[in-house]
Amino acid sequence: MSKIAGKTAKAKTQSTSGDSSPQVAVVKKIIIIASAITAIILISIGCTWLTREIQPRISNPDGVFMRVNGIEVTREDFYERLKLQAGLSQFLYLVDETLVSSYFEDITPEDIEDERNRVKYDTTDPDEIAELIEDPDFVEQVERDFIYVMTFSGFDPFDDEDIESFLMMNIARRKAARDFLEERLLEQHDGDLDEAIKAYYEDHYAGDRTAIQLVFGNRAEYENVLKRFGLVPYAMSGDVEKGLYRYDGSLEELRDMTKSADFDEDNTTLLDEAEVFLAFVEIHDYLYPWRDSLAGRLGIDFEDLEGTFDYETLDWSLFEDERTTYAYHVMKQDNVTRTAADHLFALSLEDADDEEEDVVLRYTHEGRTYFNDGQATSLVMYFLADVLDFTAFDDLDEETRLDIEEDFFKSKMTEQLINEALHTLRIDSGMRIHDQKVALAYRFRFFEDVYEEKRDASVFASFTDFKITTDAFFDHLVKRTAALYAGEAFKLEYLFESDYFETVFESSNRNVMRSNSEKMVEYRDLYEQVRLMYSQGQFFNPQDPLGRWNPFVYSFQEFLHLNEEFGRFHSHEHFLRSLAMYDMLPYFAFDNIDFDNASYYVKYQYDNYFSLKVEHLLVYIDRDDMMVPLGVDDFLETLEGDADAEAEFEALLAALLEEIAKAHDQDDISFRNIAVEYRKALRGEDAPEPDDNGDDNDNGNDNGNDNGNDDNGNDDNGNDNGNDNGNDNGNDDNGDNGDDNGDDNGDDNGDDNDDEEPEPYTDYSRWAMFKNYGFKLRHEDLGQRTYLNSTGYAPEFVEGMQRIYEDYVSNHAEEEHYMDDTFVKTSFGLHLMRVTPGDGFEKPSARFPLPEEETEDNDNDNDNDNGQENDNDDNDDEEEEEPIEYDERWNNASDFPSDVQLRLWAEARFKEMIGHPELIPIPESVDEAMKAYFAGYHNRFYPRQDFDLAGQYHITKLMLESDIVFEMMPERLSKAIENIHDVFNHLLYQDIEALKED
Repeated sequence: MSKIAGKTAKAKTQSTSGDSSPQVAVVKKIIIIASAITAIILISIGCTWLTREIQPRISNPDGVFMRVNGIEVTREDFYERLKLQAGLSQFLYLVDETLVSSYFEDITPEDIEDERNRVKYDTTDPDEIAELIEDPDFVEQVERDFIYVMTFSGFDPFDDEDIESFLMMNIARRKAARDFLEERLLEQHDGDLDEAIKAYYEDHYAGDRTAIQLVFGNRAEYENVLKRFGLVPYAMSGDVEKGLYRYDGSLEELRDMTKSADFDEDNTTLLDEAEVFLAFVEIHDYLYPWRDSLAGRLGIDFEDLEGTFDYETLDWSLFEDERTTYAYHVMKQDNVTRTAADHLFALSLEDADDEEEDVVLRYTHEGRTYFNDGQATSLVMYFLADVLDFTAFDDLDEETRLDIEEDFFKSKMTEQLINEALHTLRIDSGMRIHDQKVALAYRFRFFEDVYEEKRDASVFASFTDFKITTDAFFDHLVKRTAALYAGEAFKLEYLFESDYFETVFESSNRNVMRSNSEKMVEYRDLYEQVRLMYSQGQFFNPQDPLGRWNPFVYSFQEFLHLNEEFGRFHSHEHFLRSLAMYDMLPYFAFDNIDFDNASYYVKYQYDNYFSLKVEHLLVYIDRDDMMVPLGVDDFLETLEGDADAEAEFEALLAALLEEIAKAHDQDDISFRNIAVEYRKALRGEDAPEPDDNGDDNDNGNDNGNDNGNDDNGNDDNGNDNGNDNGNDNGNDDNGDNGDDNGDDNGDDNGDDNDDEEPEPYTDYSRWAMFKNYGFKLRHEDLGQRTYLNSTGYAPEFVEGMQRIYEDYVSNHAEEEHYMDDTFVKTSFGLHLMRVTPGDGFEKPSARFPLPEEETEDNDNDNDNDNGQENDNDDNDDEEEEEPIEYDERWNNASDFPSDVQLRLWAEARFKEMIGHPELIPIPESVDEAMKAYFAGYHNRFYPRQDFDLAGQYHITKLMLESDIVFEMMPERLSKAIENIHDVFNHLLYQDIEALKED
């Protein structure tokens, strides 16, 4: 997935054709689950299912909890549903709220505001938040997401008291976890918590470093640059002293030496620290010509070093602005710099104390992996200048120690730790659950058996100091979850009472346990077959949320009750009723397709249609070597409106585009290999004089013919012999196999004659002027792109693909591929695209049938062009296929789908879905058009296996439009259902509403 162009949407619509109907999906799911469980059967010694012991029961179980237009749901039925779906999570919330209540009094308004920011923005840093909220679209989405989180957590997102309760509980849970961790650490460290914090401090706050940093675009560039300065870029093999070596021969010889075995003590010289420093300075100025010269700052003259440089008395402050300061605890938190942090902080300004130990170098003598973004792997080398601001832990002032302690506990505050802390609190509180099903769910999750039968059915759970009654638990379930599950409960009852039942099951007997409907008998037989399959087995839960192995095993019925992936069922009857509901859902969905809004969606998909296979080169600026693309506008701001500087930038950009086009069109180099060649290119801008053949002596710069075999760590035909002591593994640049594989392809031009002078070494590259400015190049192959699967990309990028598609179709359709000649600008940088036709390249048309004038010669007589009949075209022994008779409603003289076609296509898909005997044939061309322009909208109205969004929307709408009565908390539940309906409405129609606004 492209991090540059944007993120693709993860949600995928479920196909409504073929065997993907809800009924078939459920049956398949049962079979798949059955097959999966077979693999984890344990030897059975017998197992007891949920027994018939006394179970907690709510008061007045037969009373009506909810009544909607005469359809009733009893208290007990609704209680069992809530307990099944949310019983454990809500019980834990209720228990934990009591156990951590002592922390509430210490929570300040500032704590609550920080927690609100953490939930919304994933940070509490004011500066980060201030930057985030500059984008109004981001703020709108954040506020919308907060509403979602609150609503689906069972809280009112528009009620300040509810919001505060939600946030305070989050805070209290972490405070309890912190105290739990502190107690554990005190026990581990004999009551001295400072020892643990001190170890953390010394590990993460190892003293800030300042260093010269050299970052190379990939391993090939690293090798090319070091060779350019006569240095050995490979780890020396054998019993040799660690350090940086210089090759004693010529650069021409060094260029062709491709592995560590080529070097030994006879042809190399180990550099001392002063010589290494000079090499770093020289390479730094070579890599970063846009920066102030280090050599100039230090007064180093590389033409005449005698008398101009004294390393022993070097004043490092002279180039303080040119070196970088690195904080270990900051670098360790950043994926970009974590590897580099370990690399840098292994250096020392002091020699090893033990003479027998190796000397700890002040510099890194090999390139190590710095950052891999899937497209390019950078290598880094450091020369340590100083260790700064490191204070012994015992000498820290109180405020700093508290900050370190806070960082320490934050680093430990994982969800697993919080779960473990609260679990321990519950067990220590003497928690015993008297309801078998919730106790089973707790055991399934935490591997702790807390069930205990109690003769008093009014008590749900007992603790040392308090108890929770069954009615109190039911009240809590209603308050937090009733609105969420009321729609599901009503939908089940509504469908069973509807005409859909009789249509599907051809019976008026709605008793699933006794109905003789053929479908219902099949489901009862299926359930029995699956049950018998596992009657001799026990099943275990492999999940381990507390870091322990699960010691318990579960029967099949227990597994069905607990498994969220398959669906939870509280009884055999519930299982059958749920399957029956899935059979009726397509009918309900079809009747609720909103065709009034369809035209907005279809027109948008039609107008924005494209189908391309896309790859692109991203051009961006990165002058600080943090691997973060800097967009054009952001870079131009750094020029502070300097007209000459801006003109230089524009001129270089135009030249870069021209050079890329030349490499692609004239030299026939792929986009990917252009990026590879660019990254490994040297920095010389002066082209060598042409030789006698008129060819440029590229001398090692590949002439563009790297065959794509670059940068997968197989350095120069793979002969690296484990450079970097295994730390790099040579995994550079995502599959570019073998640096410089064929680098000398034609370079010598036959100059192997001993009578001729060897070619001079040159570091010229066509890309040098751009690299020297700070341009970076990255390649991405995005594969098949259409408008439907590109909605997560930057809008400008999508618009660019649309424009290129139109140009390709109109002006370049006969070409195998097409490279656009302009950059597409996004916040990431500039994108240059190369495209080939995608699947369905030709824009689908809903026109049917073809205009009469185009079909008048359609006699299909299979005559050859010479007028002779081709007898081979017909097989007299085979009957000719009957022509398909299409419904006249398909008739459409326009490429754009008609409203009649939309409705007919939906009807045809519905009949196919339910296995209707009278299917409606769909013309292939019209079907392709519908899939392209309408299917994405159409499919959202049918339930997916994980969620029935449209069903929830229409059921809550029906409830709000009906005469609905709740026995408990009527005002709260009615308001909550309105909130939930609004959320479903937004999720279902947010794109349509945006189109209407446009």
